[in-house]
Amino acid sequence: MPWRLTPRSRSFGAPLHRLTSLTSAAAGGLRDVVGLAPHERLATLIDLKEVERESVELRRSILATVDDTFVTPVDRRDLVAIVTEIDRCTGRLELAGDLTARLGLLPGPPELARHVDLLVLLSDLVSRRGSDILHLRSNAELVAETHRLVDAADLAYRESATALLRTGSEPLTAVRSMTVLDRLDEAVQGFAALAAVLDSAARSEF
Repeated sequence: MPWRLTPRSRSFGAPLHRLTSLTSAAAGGLRDVVGLAPHERLATLIDLKEVERESVELRRSILATVDDTFVTPVDRRDLVAIVTEIDRCTGRLELAGDLTARLGLLPGPPELARHVDLLVLLSDLVSRRGSDILHLRSNAELVAETHRLVDAADLAYRESATALLRTGSEPLTAVRSMTVLDRLDEAVQGFAALAAVLDSAARSEF
């Protein structure tokens, strides 16, 4: 008989729903940091760091209750992987925002804007699933759309890197922007890793 990732505790759904929603909050904060002038970023950056801190605390709290909430080793393995990858997505979004502020990038650099927009879309996919993300067989649309957006981000990365490093670019600005672009790309790959975990967990049900 196939096992299923189904919460046994009513208290579990709310923390997981909040954890997924934090990805969207982090992406929104990142978008705001990138779009603001350097001297306007402090308050938004503080909020973004608070989102990342809450995500870490929620991950720890959820995983601390795994043994009590789920009964099979497979349940625990996949829950740990899913919750960990969601938290990593939020952490990578915060890191990109933090570096944008630290490096003093001007607001709205076009080479970064498309990546940020794609990250907002990726995070919204996860946030909309909420605690239903553990209903593994119903994640097919999320996984497919994530792969589509990741492919778009891969193309955007190549185009942005080419634009930043082409002859005539101001070297220091290019280096700063590439540093942030690489962090944005790592955040994108975090969502790809989450999709891979969800896909693998769903397949193991059959």
